[in-house]
Amino acid sequence: MTKKIVKVQYKQDIFGYSGREYTYYTDMPLKVGDIVLAPTKYGESRARVSAVNVRDAECASIPHLMRTIPAQELICEEETKEQIDLLAALETAGGDAELLF
Repeated sequence: MTKKIVKVQYKQDIFGYSGREYTYYTDMPLKVGDIVLAPTKYGESRARVSAVNVRDAECASIPHLMRTIPAQELICEEETKEQIDLLAALETAGGDAELLF
């Protein structure tokens, strides 16, 4: 089975999922908006899928740097704006947002 290539954006403190896109391999059937745990050099980090079916040519110069998002259960599918706003407010206030899910 050929691995798929996706792009993700990491969760920022109060800005939701934004900033630079990072490219990963995956065997999972992901869609834009899915929330996953993506491996980083600091451990796993919450990320939202921002692009799927990325062509090999787009990352031809970096395959040796790319990591794989392992098969896992999705954290959730397409967080709504209300959920993102609630999580941001709770995290800013010092609450434990993980208790909500």
